[in-house]
Amino acid sequence: MEKKHNHALWYTLLIALCLILGVKYWQAAELTSSLEGMLNAAAQEHQKAIEEFNTLHQDYEEIQQALIAESAPLPVRAETDVLSELIAQLDDGDYAVHRTEDGGLEYCPIPAGYLADKAAEYCAASYEPAKQPDAAGQPAAALDEDDCSWWLVRPDCVAGFDLTCGFISAERGTSGETLIKIDAARSFAGAFFNR
Repeated sequence: MEKKHNHALWYTLLIALCLILGVKYWQAAELTSSLEGMLNAAAQEHQKAIEEFNTLHQDYEEIQQALIAESAPLPVRAETDVLSELIAQLDDGDYAVHRTEDGGLEYCPIPAGYLADKAAEYCAASYEPAKQPDAAGQPAAALDEDDCSWWLVRPDCVAGFDLTCGFISAERGTSGETLIKIDAARSFAGAFFNR
């Protein structure tokens, strides 16, 4: 009789344990479902924020282009096709410079005020040279004028840009250390010529 009582007690404990585990499993499943819902909601909010940022950035670039189109003079074809010679001539203010498809140079004075402040921002000392190695693991090579199509020429520096990177020279030279993340500066310089 005592053995039957022990078996009944073990069955009761086993059933109670199964019930407890079942409840815990159900709670874990509910928590997992709730967390998945929160994660999906956060991912949707993140995607929405990215889309809003991209829209605002595009609006900003359109406003900047409109400001340039309205306030900056039209580009002027330089008398020289040698960048260093043109830089030496452009020593009295801020300029955007562009190499044309035929190899010539155009320049456009950057009006004082907001646009000149933006040019100064893009040439500021806080612009960090790239320290990343190239594909072969070597330090990134310095860029020169042959690698660039657009430049910002200021009394205190020259910054050159191509499609993916650029350079900055505090000595107003035609080469310098490679810069990364130059999309905004390149778009700014290009806007003087794409109108």
